[in-house]
Parts: sequence; structure tokens; C-alpha cells
Amino acid sequence: MKIGYTILIFLITIFVNAQVKNIIEKKADNYENIYKLNDDKEMDNAIINAKESLSKFDISLKSNDTILKHFCLKKAFKTPMGDEHIWIESIMYSTKLEKYIGILGNEPLYVKNVKKGDIIEIDIDEISDWSYLEGNKSKGYKLIGGFTTRLLVSRMSKSERIDFDTNSGLIIE
Repeated sequence: MKIGYTILIFLITIFVNAQVKNIIEKKADNYENIYKLNDDKEMDNAIINAKESLSKFDISLKSNDTILKHFCLKKAFKTPMGDEHIWIESIMYSTKLEKYIGILGNEPLYVKNVKKGDIIEIDIDEISDWSYLEGNKSKGYKLIGGFTTRLLVSRMSKSERIDFDTNSGLIIE
């Protein structure tokens, strides 16, 4: 029974992530993964807020609280055009390496030395955002963190936001 529940949660997490990814990819022409510091002050502030509050992510990750799920970090990968920011999923922290480790959650647009599904190490200075979900299927999943995601969602048109809310299943307060 516990294995079945775990598989169900895993599948729900994949579905929610796929819905968010699909909606954000529709906006790719306007909000590319490439970002250069000082191009967008709001995005700069979102990244600063994420970095300054990373301890909340760490506490929750270590808590093993079953209501907290889908821990992700956004990593800045260097490219000649600027940093490409990509979500890393299934996050763990290695005290031996003193780094986070996870699985690349998206196919990169410009970074060529990694692909979706690769195991990635993340140094603290490479983190540009963090997020996890709190809740359950019946009550819904509240997005915790996700500062850059919140900014991108706030920039959506009314119809895009309705589509996002309907398809993602996320609660963004």
C-alpha cells in the first residue's frame, strides 16, 4: 500500500510539473531561460529573495514532513549569452560533497553539456530559486518559494493565468 501511495504521489508530481512546464514553455518567446543580471530588476529581486531565504528550503528538506513534496532548485548554468536557469528536481543534500544533488527537470535550450534527466550537482552560489509543494491531492498543492515562477505567473495575461491555474493545480498565494 505504501509503495502504491508513493507511486501515486510521484505521478501527481510529474503531472503538475509537466503542466507548469507546458504553460511556461508557451511563454518561451517572452520569458526565455536566458537571463542576464540587471536586465530585469524584478527578476533580480526574485533571485535575491530566493537566495536570502534558502534556509527555509533547507529546514523543510531536512524535516521529512510527508506533507512537503517535490523539492526543486533552479540552477544558473553559464552560457556565452548569459545564465540559463533550469529547475533541478528530486533534491538531496550531500554533507560529504557539501552540495545539493538532483535531476535536471527540463531540456536545456542553450546549455549543451547536460540533458533532461542528468544528475546535477548544485553549489549554493549557483542557486537562483527554490521551491517545494505543501499539501495533498484533496486540498491542493501550495507553492512554497518559487520566487521567479511567481514573478512569471504575475506577468501572465488574465486568460493565461486562468489556463495556468486550471492546468497546474498549484495554489499560488
